[in-house]
Amino acid sequence: MQGTNGSFLIEMPGKGGAMVFQVEAPGYLTAISEPLAAGDSNCVVRIKRGGNPSGIVRLADGTPLRNAEVTYISGEEQANLDQDGRLGPFGKDTTQITDSAGRFSFAPKPGLGELIVACPGGFGRLLLASPEGTNVIIVQPWAEVRGRFVKGGRPVQNEHVDISFRSGWTPGEPHLGLHGTVTDEEGRFTIGHLPPEQLQLTSRMFNGPGRDSWMEQPERQFTVQPGEKAGLGDVEKSGASPP
Repeated sequence: MQGTNGSFLIEMPGKGGAMVFQVEAPGYLTAISEPLAAGDSNCVVRIKRGGNPSGIVRLADGTPLRNAEVTYISGEEQANLDQDGRLGPFGKDTTQITDSAGRFSFAPKPGLGELIVACPGGFGRLLLASPEGTNVIIVQPWAEVRGRFVKGGRPVQNEHVDISFRSGWTPGEPHLGLHGTVTDEEGRFTIGHLPPEQLQLTSRMFNGPGRDSWMEQPERQFTVQPGEKAGLGDVEKSGASPP
């Protein structure tokens, strides 16, 4: 790329679909151009001044949390929370470790962003309405849910049960996936390391004989408080039981 005084020149290949440019500059928010097709010869990208997403992680009593891993996902980036309360991000430059005062700072990214903390002491997350300013993430103790899957009053064993956020997910926004477990021979399940939020329990409707793809089947909505061990009792399964 060549350029001066805000102008640039890039030679684009004549094949392929539309292309976009991502512009990054110190002291400015990241910007993405409109799609450019082969043959287009002019592109204007307007960038805005702004700071880096920064903040502090605290426990519920206000104590700063040092050496905590903060994950920052934006746009269509994803992260998954596993059964042991560990977060697996999928994206570029997504994690930072808080300093002795619980502080962190990221380089800005395009799109709506979300800050997440998952650690032995609990879970916290915060949607970024604006990437500027100081963001405070409050870490609250993990929750747990337990229950029994039944069909017609009889236990359903070997059933995959998963947890998701009740708010769902909107394409184009960052996505945090949760985890689940498999029912035992009595249809019982226990799922720990859950965010204390509004959640829903789902089962799986498998597609095809290979059982390698499925759709989520909502089963029960519930809300858990920080540190709560919630009991759902018997959950009547929708649809057919697994073979």
